[in-house]
Amino acid sequence: PHLLSNVDNGRVLVSGYGVFPQPHDQPASKRPPFVEDLNSLLSVIDLKQRKTLQEISLPGCSRPHASWLVGKRAYVTCEDERNVLEVNVSTGRPTARFETQQAGSHVLSFDPATGLLAVSNTDSASATLIDVTSGNTDVVSLASGSEGSRLINGQFWIANGQDGSVSVVDPHSAKEVRRIPDVCSFPIAFDANAAQDQVWLVCFASAEIVSISTETFTVTRRFATDANP
Repeated sequence: PHLLSNVDNGRVLVSGYGVFPQPHDQPASKRPPFVEDLNSLLSVIDLKQRKTLQEISLPGCSRPHASWLVGKRAYVTCEDERNVLEVNVSTGRPTARFETQQAGSHVLSFDPATGLLAVSNTDSASATLIDVTSGNTDVVSLASGSEGSRLINGQFWIANGQDGSVSVVDPHSAKEVRRIPDVCSFPIAFDANAAQDQVWLVCFASAEIVSISTETFTVTRRFATDANP
């Protein structure tokens, strides 16, 4: 198991990436050898019942990395194949496949207002915006190592892991409208508070969590972690 999706109607998805650290007793910072056991599975979990409802096989998706749930539809990034697979979670069958046109299709988030997915492409320094109704795509150039993707205040925020910056992408113009430089070392994932005036960003290499104001687009607080989060 790798990444959890959003929560939709009490359900969450878990992608079966199939690559994981070898079990060990040392701290996470030791970075033990990785084990590869590819399974191409997507699990649907009921949070209230605390049980797996379904395990869906994903054909032509050797390393499902991240997922997003919208009603009966699940969207999964297929990292090696450079695409996003749409799956009907009721039937367990694929219903569409969207090409990202970029290497390392990694993490995704969804904007219900526009019907767009924003997919970070970690090996291509870009994000692909996908209209799930029409299938049209736009590629937005970003900084290196695009990682986390999250919709905040109607804009897609993308963490640029290798560059240490954060990009803000407007879904309507399909353009990067702001870049916040020198945020931290290897930012990977984030979310916002309920008011969406503060963004919380996990930084792996600098072992910290930082807070960014959505009004000033500056770092307002830093919290050190005991190990690499």
